[in-house]
Amino acid sequence: MIGGDHNILQVMAETEDGTLTISDCSKISKVLSPIMDIEDLILDRYRLEISSPGIDRPLARIIDFERNIGLEAKIELSELLADRKHFRGIIEGAQDNEILLKMAIDGYDEPQIIGIPFEKINSAKLIMTDELINLANTN
Repeated sequence: MIGGDHNILQVMAETEDGTLTISDCSKISKVLSPIMDIEDLILDRYRLEISSPGIDRPLARIIDFERNIGLEAKIELSELLADRKHFRGIIEGAQDNEILLKMAIDGYDEPQIIGIPFEKINSAKLIMTDELINLANTN
């Protein structure tokens, strides 16, 4: 909830394929709003907002990485891996509970593909690039 003059309850949602239309938002609101009123979970007045996470959404599940193969991401780990916590590169996919990331590594002329254990990821998100913006505009 966001404070201020008006309380806003924001609900981020998406369909299984990672999309969300205005019609989907309306349907979710029509189902969720009466439940919120009946359960009386929030005592103050509030406004319910349903939206998609957007193109800069966090990558929170393995499937989020698989859907974004070929796009650039930055990943922060909860603990050190190869003496670092921050990684940035092109998502190559996922395999054996690891996220595959193609990135520049000191000592190599060409970018290398590394495996990052999914359970060590603290946060991850796509980097705003022209390719990402163009992809979002075509969907």
